[in-house]
Amino acid sequence: MSWIATGSTVRFHHVVSAIKRHDIDEARILLEQLEANYPLDEDVWMWKAGVARSPQEAVSALEKVLTLNPKNDRALRTLSLVRIYGPEEGQLPFKGVAVPFSCKVCGLKHWRAFQTCRACGCLWDVDNLNGMINNHKAIEHYLRQVVEALEKRRTPDSAVAAAFGRLNLGEMEQALAQFQRATELRPNDPRFPQWVARLSSCRTILAVDDCRTVLQAITSVLSKHGFTVRTALGGMHALTLLERIRPEAVLLDIRMPDIDGYETCRAIRRRKTASKVPVIMMSASLMDRLRGRLAGANAYLPKPFDTRDLLNALSPFAPSKR
Repeated sequence: MSWIATGSTVRFHHVVSAIKRHDIDEARILLEQLEANYPLDEDVWMWKAGVARSPQEAVSALEKVLTLNPKNDRALRTLSLVRIYGPEEGQLPFKGVAVPFSCKVCGLKHWRAFQTCRACGCLWDVDNLNGMINNHKAIEHYLRQVVEALEKRRTPDSAVAAAFGRLNLGEMEQALAQFQRATELRPNDPRFPQWVARLSSCRTILAVDDCRTVLQAITSVLSKHGFTVRTALGGMHALTLLERIRPEAVLLDIRMPDIDGYETCRAIRRRKTASKVPVIMMSASLMDRLRGRLAGANAYLPKPFDTRDLLNALSPFAPSKR
């Protein structure tokens, strides 16, 4: 008898477990219970679309998602694909059809090879570490539940899956711990030590700017020179990231709409855990140089800058590759 009869509280990880067991009928029953308890939760309806019995049922669930949140990009994209091409292009796992690919983290089935999972948002590109740790498509609250469940298991595969989940959450230290755990559980697998060595040698830079184009340019340049770049769209985002990461330097724009670079720098200096992190301020105005120093900046990088300017600005603060 299913555990449903025990009266236990249904959670999303129960749905995930049912899907991993290929018990789609039970997953549907669990989602019905979740819908009864949380009728306005768009994730419930998104998952109902994923285990729908027909394209029509999937479309109905996706339309409900968009009623609750018209800006749900995943639902918009999937609904468009399902309407135009049918369930195969929408990558929805319908009963009775063999599905060749699955997400190694959340286990959701996919019709075709993929890099980003439609359910948890995980990016799967082992050569794109910067892309994973700055993955804005990751469904954070759901992904965190999945990762925490994986970490409770004691298998090398679950440890690796949890490690990649942690990377997509931008939590490199936790990811490193999971790769080390996988190495201990399966010492003869050469892949795990490679990831341990890669993450251990990362030189992390936090780049803060309100312009995505600038952040993409910085990431592109620094990743080619052995840096790992965390990006923050504004001062508040940067301060939130600094609660979880310890970069070797911060590239900080001055002109930002939420809080400017001066106040962000002062806030960094007030934090015990981040007060010693070198801060390099970026601005198009040379008049900002003195104000930046007074706010606690260690150096100044005038905009616009080229690759050599950027690397020279970082060279005193980022140690050579270990």
